[in-house]
Amino acid sequence: VVAHLSWNFYNLAATVDEVRWPVDQHRQAAVHHETLIPIGYGDGGGGPNDAMCERARRIENLAGMPRARWGTIEGFFDRLAERRDDLPVWQGEMYMQGHRGVQTTQAELKRRFRVVERALQVREAAACVLGQTTDAATDHAWRRIVFAQFHDYIPGSSVPEVYEEHLPELATLAERVERDTQEVLAAAEGGSSAEPCWFNPLPVPQT
Repeated sequence: VVAHLSWNFYNLAATVDEVRWPVDQHRQAAVHHETLIPIGYGDGGGGPNDAMCERARRIENLAGMPRARWGTIEGFFDRLAERRDDLPVWQGEMYMQGHRGVQTTQAELKRRFRVVERALQVREAAACVLGQTTDAATDHAWRRIVFAQFHDYIPGSSVPEVYEEHLPELATLAERVERDTQEVLAAAEGGSSAEPCWFNPLPVPQT
């Protein structure tokens, strides 16, 4: 996957510092001399305003400044892909969100997220023990958990409607997955899902 690290934030205003800094930080400039500088109100789709466009126009060919011009992301990556064989290759984890496990305004959301995550881990452990595969409902729950890892969702920086919708969803997902696990284990034992079923999903003994 050809990737490019945009050193600045999105929602930029095309100021002098915002243009100079990412160019100074561009570590593969000797391989590919371009860098992306997204400007405008990206959150909400507002785009650039008149002042931003005027600054971008003045910076295009200004002494002491990097050359700048409008373009598309697709065009940028097409040009970058031509140099892909000369670019460094990264293997391994790339998830660098610093807010995982930190303080939040939405503690209940994180708690319910973890409840669903644990329920899914137990469900998959039960499937492994019984030599079964998980079903579409389990896959759906995993997809919703992955969706919940969007960076504004987990730390509590989304709009209130997000939590009004997803707190009940997480509770429903946990209930469904736990009930499904209970039914699968009970069926394997020849019993009823209404009867208690003790199951240790860990690879170590528990008392």
